[in-house]
Amino acid sequence: MSLESNLEKMQRMYKAARGKKRAAGKLRMEDEAGLIPEIIAETVIEEVVGHIDRQGLPAEAERVWNDLESLATGLVNYANSIYANNAGFRKKLKARGNKGRDTLYAFMRHWLASDLRKKFPAAFRALPERFAMGEEIR
Repeated sequence: MSLESNLEKMQRMYKAARGKKRAAGKLRMEDEAGLIPEIIAETVIEEVVGHIDRQGLPAEAERVWNDLESLATGLVNYANSIYANNAGFRKKLKARGNKGRDTLYAFMRHWLASDLRKKFPAAFRALPERFAMGEEIR
């Protein structure tokens, strides 16, 4: 979990997101809401990994970290799909100020908790209960 590998992963995900061509008629939150879901997904996963490690579960933290790209891709794909198909979700993410960004963080925390419950139950159990409701780990 070195800083260099973290930076490289984030840069790779950002470049992949920027390199995607916009499909005809497809709504993209990056274009419309100014949000980069790849960065938000990775930040939420890093939040979890840090918490799990602080809880004395370094091996579980490492397992989640090693699955970072898969977890992040799943979160991003889900967010993009909902954004493209749900006007209410689009409206929430286009809110003024930081509200849209904060809303996407909350949704991604909720979705990540669900993924962790299935793939990494020990990691899920180490999380604060309110994380699954979208609250930041403090």
